[in-house]
Amino acid sequence: PWIMLGGSYPGARAAFTRDKYPETIYAAYASSAPVHAQVNISAYYDQVYRGMIAHGYGNCVKDIQAALKYIDHQLAHNKTAAAIKQLFFGEGAETNSNGAFTAALAGIYGFFQSYGTGGGEGSINDFCGYLETDPANNQTAPNGLATTYGNKFVAQRWAAWPIFTE
Repeated sequence: PWIMLGGSYPGARAAFTRDKYPETIYAAYASSAPVHAQVNISAYYDQVYRGMIAHGYGNCVKDIQAALKYIDHQLAHNKTAAAIKQLFFGEGAETNSNGAFTAALAGIYGFFQSYGTGGGEGSINDFCGYLETDPANNQTAPNGLATTYGNKFVAQRWAAWPIFTE
C-alpha cells in the first residue's frame, strides 16, 4: 500500500486517488486542498482583494485596477493587443492569447498565496511599494499613481517592475 500526500491541487489529487483506489492508497494527506471544483475560479481573487485592503494596500489595489482597465481596453482591439503584450513580455508575446497573457499578469499574486502581504523580493509588499512610488519625487503617492498620471502610466510602470520583467 501507498500513502499519498499533497498540498493545494495535489492534495485534492491525493484525496481523490485514495477514494478511487483504496486497495492501493492506504492513506492520503490533503493539505489545503480545494473542496469545490469549478471552472471559473475568479472568486480566488476576491480573497486577494480583501487581504490587500485589510492590510492597507487600498491605493495599490486601485492602481492595479486602473492598470487592468487600460490593459483590457488595449486587448479589446487587434491593433493594440500585440503592443500591450510586448510591453510586458517582449517580442513574441503577441502570439499568446489574451487569456494566457492576463493569466501571466496574475503571477504577482503567487507570493501572496504563500506568504500574504509580507515577504521580500517579489512580494505584494514589494510590488505595491514599487507601483506606488512616484518616480518624479521618489515618494509614495498618497492616492495612487493613476489619479495623478493615468491608467496607461500605471500599466507601463507595472510592465517595468524589475522583478516582473525577469
